[in-house]
Amino acid sequence: MSKVLSSFGAVLSFSTLISQQAKSETTDKSAYTIFNPTPDTQMREMATDRPDATEGAGTIDAGHVQLETDIYNVARDKVRSSQIKTTSTVIAASNIRIGLTNSSEINLIFDPHVAVKVEGGGTESKTISGMGDSMIRYKINFMGNDGGPISIGLIPFVKIPTAKKDLGNDEYEGGVIFPIGLDLPNEWAVGYMIAYNYIKNDSEDDKLYHTNIVNSITASHPITDDLGAYAELYSESSNEEGAEWVATVNLGLTYMVGKNIQFDLGANIGATRAADDMNPFVGISARM
Repeated sequence: MSKVLSSFGAVLSFSTLISQQAKSETTDKSAYTIFNPTPDTQMREMATDRPDATEGAGTIDAGHVQLETDIYNVARDKVRSSQIKTTSTVIAASNIRIGLTNSSEINLIFDPHVAVKVEGGGTESKTISGMGDSMIRYKINFMGNDGGPISIGLIPFVKIPTAKKDLGNDEYEGGVIFPIGLDLPNEWAVGYMIAYNYIKNDSEDDKLYHTNIVNSITASHPITDDLGAYAELYSESSNEEGAEWVATVNLGLTYMVGKNIQFDLGANIGATRAADDMNPFVGISARM
């Protein structure tokens, strides 16, 4: 009986959330598209897909553009057994988000400058630099775009092999992301994401692909009206033979300037041997 009551309680709680969601979305914005932009007076508060790794379930308003950029991002890793140190620097990595309808958007993601330096281990240091790979994503929101305690989305994507030789694998890859957001009492917000990435195996002679599964959960809370903080747990596992588990603990701050600009900084800290030891970054997002 207790299990039945528990299940009934869970269903009732979810039904309450759906009911609250329906009541919160009272303004009909379905007529707005990329060709008929949402008026400024009806735009939602600015929300970004950075700086945490967990993608948001919400989309930007129809007919508007949002640029989210890593001003500077550097990842450092040292293999203890070989004493080889790798430093990866990315400058101006950008996500251009374009609102198509009130509940959908397209993302154009590119890395204009990537530099990877390998040194130590008794060998001469080597640096490879150039453009990185690009990505096209389509995001659709099913719930929670214009308010409510829960938001649900879907993000299929395709990677385009634009990277310079030795910075990418020259292969088309893709996958899908399932993001969920929850607005909790006392101004807490929680986001969860699970992503399935279809990736070419590392061996050049191996034409097969493997699946990377990414799970992440983030919690954020305002410190002041403009300053916010978040903490995140990130996990990446693979079914490729010999692949190791990647896990990080991510921390960061965001700062709003007006209604349409957000600065951020943070660091992703490696929690497993396969993860980068430290990955600090600083970025900016702007809505137009």
